Amino acid sequence: KTRVLEDLNKNISLIEEHTGYKPNFFCWPWGHKSPEFIAILKSAGIAGFVTTRKGTNGLKLDLENIRRVELRVFSPLKFKLNLLICRNYLLGKIYQVLS
Repeated sequence: KTRVLEDLNKNISLIEEHTGYKPNFFCWPWGHKSPEFIAILKSAGIAGFVTTRKGTNGLKLDLENIRRVELRVFSPLKFKLNLLICRNYLLGKIYQVLS
């Protein structure tokens, strides 16, 4: 718990120093998470968690499981297609199942 909080506080300080904003969302490295870490991070002021899962988020956002747009190899066309797909709830759900 101590190591996690030390790492979190150091990262929050660095982000705040460079951007002027205090982050309140956390992106799980490699998608590894646990209920224990969620509780620790929430107690430190983290409001939401971004997963490594692709797909569309619902209208009622689950702040503990925010899906993301994934681009392993970037190209402007692929980025536009991913945004188009993930903007549409039904297409995003199909993409989620197929990928």
